Amino acid sequence: MKCPKCHHEIKLENYCTRCGIMIKNNEIISLKDKPQDNSLEYFIGEDYQKILKKNNWTATFLGPLYLVYRKCYLIGILLGYLQIIIFTILKSLNPLILLTIELFFMLFYCCYTNSIYIYIAKNRIKKINSKEKEILNKNGGTTIVPVFLVLLLYTISITLIFKIIN
Repeated sequence: MKCPKCHHEIKLENYCTRCGIMIKNNEIISLKDKPQDNSLEYFIGEDYQKILKKNNWTATFLGPLYLVYRKCYLIGILLGYLQIIIFTILKSLNPLILLTIELFFMLFYCCYTNSIYIYIAKNRIKKINSKEKEILNKNGGTTIVPVFLVLLLYTISITLIFKIIN
């Protein structure tokens, strides 16, 4: 069923979670007192519904690069270096153990990347004084250029680590 006011898909019976109206027989009964704050939706952009889902299969395979793509540079770079350091230290172990560790990281990124991104997005929204859509759209979203720069940084770091070790 769709809301007669905002046309959002109604998941709860007789209640729209987006605009907060009560519906009976396709007629609006009441509006909630407080206006809905859509800042997070404006900040994230068109991928808002995907980000609200629990699992992120793209992040499963891209890992920290996905966080960089979502403009979470610091946490993305730190998690990437954490993986590099762990695999450098443990490189002499059985490949099966290394594969298990990699699967653990993939599971972590699948389950927690969206939560990390939403947490960071909410903190960024708090810092923005004006709630205008244009300002929020410029601060949120995605960018691809830093992904390639961080990937280059990781490649250089791994190369230097292996030259130092050998």
